[in-house]
Amino acid sequence: MKLKVIALALLMSAPSFASHQVFCGNIKSIRTWGSGSDTYGIWVEYESNPASCSSGFYLQHNVENKNLVFSQLLTAKSIGANVCIQAYMEANIFNRCRLNTITH
Repeated sequence: MKLKVIALALLMSAPSFASHQVFCGNIKSIRTWGSGSDTYGIWVEYESNPASCSSGFYLQHNVENKNLVFSQLLTAKSIGANVCIQAYMEANIFNRCRLNTITH
């Protein structure tokens, strides 16, 4: 019985794990907007974007760590470092996936 409950709990939580994916690559471009209520506070494209995020990744304009994320992305681009982006797949807007975390 305990195994059935554990298995059921794991199956129910599987969609939440599937909604996040990690993609790695070199940054081709970074676009930013200085003000306003734009959808894409930061828009990042890899040299070769994944098919599921074919137009790149975005970070909403109103997030708290926007300046920190921008500086990390800009540093990685300037030194040609590989960047891994964890994206929310369900928050896809015009083939841009919402950026959750970055590492390089």
